[in-house]
Amino acid sequence: MATDEVIQASRDMRAKMLLPVHICKIALANHGWKEPLIELSQLINAENFLLLTPVIGEKINLRSNKQFFTKWWENCE
Repeated sequence: MATDEVIQASRDMRAKMLLPVHICKIALANHGWKEPLIELSQLINAENFLLLTPVIGEKINLRSNKQFFTKWWENCE
């Protein structure tokens, strides 16, 4: 799915949280490997759900809407 399709699907499902998977792990697409997370983090600001972006292995508390995730991909090459 393209980034805008992910946002629309989340709206359609009335999601409270969005946890992207199969993203920023390896470079297989024609776009930059971190481009989807950059776009999602920009688009999510106007939405009514949280973007969960844990570092690989980081625990997520799905019962909390106050957990904070860094934009770890910004410091990666």
